[in-house]
Amino acid sequence: MHAYTELNNSTEMVETFDNTFPAPSNLQINQDNVHTFSLVWDDNSEGENGFTIERKIDNGDYLQIGTNTSNDTIFVDDINSENQFEIVYYKITAFYQTSFSDSLAGNYSIEFPAPTNLTYNQLTIISIELTWDDNSINEDGFKIDKKVGSNNWQEEFAIISENTEEWTDTNAEINEDIQYRVYAYSGSNQSDSIETGVIDNTFPAPENLEFSIENISYPTVDIHLEWDYAASGIEGFKVLKNGILLSNIILPEVTEWIDVSLNVGDIVSYQVLAFYQSYNSAYSNEVICGVAPEGMIFVQGGTFEMGDHYNEGNSDELPIHEVTLDDFFIGEFEVTQAEFVAIYGSNPGSGYGDGDDYPVYNVTWNEAATYCNLKSQQEGLTPCYNLSSWSCDYEANGYRLPTEAEWEYAARGGLNWEDNYRFSGISTVLNYVAWYATNSGSQSHEVGTKADNQLDIHDMSGNVWEWCNDWYSSETINPPSYYQTCYDQGTVNNPTGPVSGNDRVARGGGWYSYDSECRVAVRFHSAPNITNHNIGFRLVRTH
Repeated sequence: MHAYTELNNSTEMVETFDNTFPAPSNLQINQDNVHTFSLVWDDNSEGENGFTIERKIDNGDYLQIGTNTSNDTIFVDDINSENQFEIVYYKITAFYQTSFSDSLAGNYSIEFPAPTNLTYNQLTIISIELTWDDNSINEDGFKIDKKVGSNNWQEEFAIISENTEEWTDTNAEINEDIQYRVYAYSGSNQSDSIETGVIDNTFPAPENLEFSIENISYPTVDIHLEWDYAASGIEGFKVLKNGILLSNIILPEVTEWIDVSLNVGDIVSYQVLAFYQSYNSAYSNEVICGVAPEGMIFVQGGTFEMGDHYNEGNSDELPIHEVTLDDFFIGEFEVTQAEFVAIYGSNPGSGYGDGDDYPVYNVTWNEAATYCNLKSQQEGLTPCYNLSSWSCDYEANGYRLPTEAEWEYAARGGLNWEDNYRFSGISTVLNYVAWYATNSGSQSHEVGTKADNQLDIHDMSGNVWEWCNDWYSSETINPPSYYQTCYDQGTVNNPTGPVSGNDRVARGGGWYSYDSECRVAVRFHSAPNITNHNIGFRLVRTH
């Protein structure tokens, strides 16, 4: 372009215009859900007729999938693919009539995130609840596969709706290993799955079975059982008594049961199971309850190590040897002066603690055995002793003196013997459990005024020595001592001591004993016809 006049031409001026068709820019691709994508871009041209949108999936070819009108820079692509894919590619091109801009290209890596944080909760014995986090957007739903034991996976065991984060299997197989896996799906597309570990769907047993003795009306009592149960959905409980499953059905919400009118001397074992239809749980822990005669304590049998655990006593307390005992009953207290007089008619001792509730003392072993027979006869029981030979019938249901092993086992706390106390019920502060030389004032004291041991038995350390049924045998006798003989035999069942001897055993220490003599392992002995103002006794029954 230039200006001119008739006289002369002006200088020529040239202006250049860029007539390039500008391409769109700034393409943004968002995944709305597992198969829908939103595209947004900037329009850099003016007067275009519109935009073409092309798409390519993975390694396929570009295909035009839509056209937008002029100035419309948003496009939603709903991919209806029967196959899973990983990357989607797009091209956006502006056009005017038959002219096209350069294309704006972009791609998006497909995200179909799996659920996470899959957990389970065994609601009942047949109900297992699954929960998870939903990480996908607008999936069609979730599929759940299930595996029972060694069987193959049951695919699509359950199909549930979108945006769900929990599901309950209400027909879980009892006493089987079960596993689940969960994945999201959309059409034929699906996310990766997430699996539970193996769920041990064992029918849980009742726990913490305990008993208490109630409604004591000798010669009968009631046994009250209580237990814990964490699961639900059962039909009830049943009780196993002495190995026999009772027909009684206890309602599922009731975790207690009372066995009424048991007789004194009965020893009963109990266990409890839960049931559902034809399925039974495992049994609870076993409790063994002895209906102790009045004034006695039930001692559940067991195996313990008898002898001097601290290696601080006399040689006749060794070697330590293993002993197994059956259940028995033992007096809660030493026999008192009032009890002895009521049966025997006279009190053999005085001057070292006098009164109804003081322990009897100055009593020979023979008198103690005679007392046992008299008390048995008075209560209609079979006496244990032959008063001519002084032999003992351990099968009789009457009263007798404890064997040395029974005495030590009870003093050690029975099944609690591994507490390994030096004294009965304690290891250090003897004053807490015993009357002995340091605190007795040179006399015995009323029974039960010191603390008891683990079995609620009093005065097994101190107050008065207590006669045992056994003859005494020491390491100086040839052949070897009784303890050595027991040790050589391995575990000894219900030992009753040597078959004969000169002295009978006494245990526990007394009011004038030093602390070392009140240990549970200490053995004293005396002739059975000799009295001592520091020796008394307590009773035992085994039937």
